[in-house]
Amino acid sequence: MPETADKPVLPPFLAPGDAIGVITPAGPATAPDAIQAGIKLLEKEGYQVKIPADLERQGFLAGTDEERARQFINVWNDSEIKAVLAVRGGYGSLRLLPYLNLRELAEKPKILAGFSDITILLNEISRQTGLVTYHAPMLATLSRSDQRSQDSFFKVLTGNFEPVNS
Repeated sequence: MPETADKPVLPPFLAPGDAIGVITPAGPATAPDAIQAGIKLLEKEGYQVKIPADLERQGFLAGTDEERARQFINVWNDSEIKAVLAVRGGYGSLRLLPYLNLRELAEKPKILAGFSDITILLNEISRQTGLVTYHAPMLATLSRSDQRSQDSFFKVLTGNFEPVNS
């Protein structure tokens, strides 16, 4: 059984001007209007959006397992990128795990956000490394989220939120 992290590791929060990298660890980048609307929202909040050259791959999945894992690793290892946001879910994220060295990812803590099929990556990275991950809107769903959800998303990215008292 894989190791479980001893304690949580909070990735650095974002500041205006920081770069957010986008990835397609599951399905391909469909819904170009929703993607462009998500990019505009991120830019309106003061972030740069870095799009990998291989984002436009098409098919049932956004490339082979190895290609999608390589994209994930390349975006994660880009020192300018402070957060990684999935474009969309779908199917296939589980198949990336054999190609990812999660401990190496944890050495460069970043915000990782998404939901749907991306949840397996969020959970495994968190479980094995302690890195806090974000179950949050994806690039293609951000513009369709209501205003309260968008506000909450941006507050969480910057660490400007009220903790929930239990």
